[in-house]
Amino acid sequence: ILEGAYITSEQGGNVGGWGETWTFKINVTDEDLDNVTVYVKIRKLPSGSPIQANQTLTISPINYSVVLTYFDPYTFQTEQGEWEFWFEAIDSSIWQYSDSTPPQNFTIEKDDAILEYIEGDDRSVWRNGTSGAVLLVVRAKDLDRDEYIASQNVTFYVTTDGVNFDEGRWLVSDNNGFANYSFKPDCSYSVGPQKWFARIYNDKYYKDVNSSIFDLTIKSYLATRVEYPDGDAFLRGSLVPINVSVRDDCDLVSGASVSLWARYYSTNYPCQPVEDQGNGYYNCSWDSADRPFGWYGVRTSVSKSYYASNDTIESHKFFIASAPSLSNPQVTPELGGWGELYTFKVYLTDVDGTMNNVSLWKSMNGTDWELIDSTLVIPAYNNYPIEFKERFECDDIGLNYYKFTAVDQYGFSDETEVKNFTQEQDDVTISVDASSSTVVKRLGNEVALLKVRVYDSDLGVYPNGTNVTFWITEDYNNYTVGILNTTSLGYTEIYYDPTCNSLAGTQKWVAGITDYCYKSVNTTEENFDVIGQLYVNIIKPVNGQIFNRDVKETLNASVFDDCSETILDADVNWYTSNNLIASGYNTTWHIPANYELGPETINVNVSRVYYDPNEDFTTVLIYGWSGISDIY
Repeated sequence: ILEGAYITSEQGGNVGGWGETWTFKINVTDEDLDNVTVYVKIRKLPSGSPIQANQTLTISPINYSVVLTYFDPYTFQTEQGEWEFWFEAIDSSIWQYSDSTPPQNFTIEKDDAILEYIEGDDRSVWRNGTSGAVLLVVRAKDLDRDEYIASQNVTFYVTTDGVNFDEGRWLVSDNNGFANYSFKPDCSYSVGPQKWFARIYNDKYYKDVNSSIFDLTIKSYLATRVEYPDGDAFLRGSLVPINVSVRDDCDLVSGASVSLWARYYSTNYPCQPVEDQGNGYYNCSWDSADRPFGWYGVRTSVSKSYYASNDTIESHKFFIASAPSLSNPQVTPELGGWGELYTFKVYLTDVDGTMNNVSLWKSMNGTDWELIDSTLVIPAYNNYPIEFKERFECDDIGLNYYKFTAVDQYGFSDETEVKNFTQEQDDVTISVDASSSTVVKRLGNEVALLKVRVYDSDLGVYPNGTNVTFWITEDYNNYTVGILNTTSLGYTEIYYDPTCNSLAGTQKWVAGITDYCYKSVNTTEENFDVIGQLYVNIIKPVNGQIFNRDVKETLNASVFDDCSETILDADVNWYTSNNLIASGYNTTWHIPANYELGPETINVNVSRVYYDPNEDFTTVLIYGWSGISDIY
């Protein structure tokens, strides 16, 4: 007879971890005092195969309490859930009487575990990696089996802001149950006190369990940078705004203790108070009154809890400057030709020893300014003289305005008052070239070369493109011909072909500057001879006319020139065989009584000053007189 079936886990009750030892109890009675074999059997619900968990032999039991145990972590670990158990008993009689108990349920669950602290509490680690990582160590132990757990998933959690934990780092324990986390914080973890713990969570074989919470401190360094000024310049006496940023290895840092100094060589001038802007930037304003000119650095000292302090000097961050000053602008000459050399002068003072761009500006209306010249200069002393030597163009004729500006390398500047000077037409000379013609024939294609050269005595050049007009007389007195030409290297020339409007004889010519850019200047009056052409026409005798010996015969000729003008005052001479026989337009020839009979050529030559001569001829027959000596 089986009575009082009972099961209990190590933790008590009918629920236990897969690694626990189970205890089964039953009371056995055999009234025949036979020996009885008692079996305890188990089965995974709903349809697992029976497993004989244990058995024992009782001797003639009367209300005998049987206690059996069963330990099978390998089966239970993977077959967690609802199981059932029952007892069976068979006596030793020949009839083998038996009995069994109704099945009762028991539950296999995950084992209980613990995470023992080993290392990492109250440790510090540098976020920038200079000290490597901090080791956080726990050891996983199976409480049901009293064994350390190998290859167990363990997740470590560290707060990112002292309160909120990160997403966790999953690791696996070694063969001895140690889970080692080399924690090397990045920028997702803030500097200062943090917490950490380890956890087994959502595991197939172990219940969720957390370690205790431990302390951890994250540290970092501080770095400073002067954001402003950065190579800027300020006039002495002004307030210099200084702005610095404080950063760690990840971001800007507010709430730090910051001290600032303006540093000139080895001298530190404090800048107070320093204001925390609450965003990692810190400001102060430094009074530069009575401080030396020159370059200044900025010294920054910064500290904050959980950070390494820093003291940094940055050089050449700003320059204390003086503004340039210009005085006494002047120009020489104040009146002159546009091509003259003008000397502009001004005096510069700038005591900080910096480079200045001094510029000369010019305007034709006092409003629109043109840069003429500039120079870079570091004045060696106060009222340092600066000169510009300039020449201008013809377009600058008239009233001109000028001024000077000075801008130093940092943009500080000064400007003089506006003054003026006057440019007029350039002085020139014009001279007749020796190659100019002195004679020209009016007839035919012959032309007279009239050539001059112009010299700009203000600019010192023989100019190109200068307008020169040649004037020529045609009646010996009045300049009725005007011809314009331009210069090349100072030379200009014309080729004059006199027409019939020009009288033969000595005419005059003169050349003059007729250009806006130059004063009006003429050459001296020059002469050249216009040579005409004479023509003569014999009127009497006609060709073949008979002239008788010892008779006065009439000789008559007309004279005209190349322009068909009758010439009445030419020299007219008549010849036979190169012998002058008569002179004049209308004359006679007394043929000698003994003149040779027969044909005779009569030539007439005409000449006149400023004319080329000419001639004509005709043939006459010289007849004698016949006498009658006898009359019969």
